[in-house]
Amino acid sequence: MAALRNLARSALRQSGTLAQAEHTRLITSRPSTIEEKKEARLLLIQIESKKEELFDLMAQFNGRFRIPGFRGETNGLLLEQLSVAVNPRPYDPQWRWLRGVQRFRRVMTYLGLCTFCTTVSFGLPWLIMDPKPKKIARDVWTALQQ
Repeated sequence: MAALRNLARSALRQSGTLAQAEHTRLITSRPSTIEEKKEARLLLIQIESKKEELFDLMAQFNGRFRIPGFRGETNGLLLEQLSVAVNPRPYDPQWRWLRGVQRFRRVMTYLGLCTFCTTVSFGLPWLIMDPKPKKIARDVWTALQQ
C-alpha cells in the first residue's frame, strides 16, 4: 500500500501537480473528497500561473509606459504585491527592485508603528500630568479666539 502511494506521489510530482500544490494547505471547514482536493490543486496551479502571467504583463507594460495619477499608483502597488507572490526571479532586475521596495515599505511601516506607539505611550501621560502644556494650549486657544 505504501509503495503504491509513493509511486502515485512521484508520478504526480513529476507532472508538477503535487509539487506546486503541496506547499499550499487546503483548509476547509468540511472534510474534502479526493476529487475535490484534486480540483482544488488544479485550481491553485492555475492561479499560480495566472499570477506569473499577470506579473509579466504588468512588468512589460510598466517598463514601456508611465501612467500618472491614481491609476498608475495602484498599478505600481499591484506590481509590487505580485513581485512577492510570483516565484523568485533573481536574474530579473525589475523583480529585484520591486522586492527591495516591498521590503523597504514593510520596514518603514513597522518603524512608523513603533514610533507612533512610543510617542503615544510617553507623550500622552506627559500631556495629562504636566499642567504647563494645558496652560499653553489654553493661552493659544484664547489668543486665536480674539
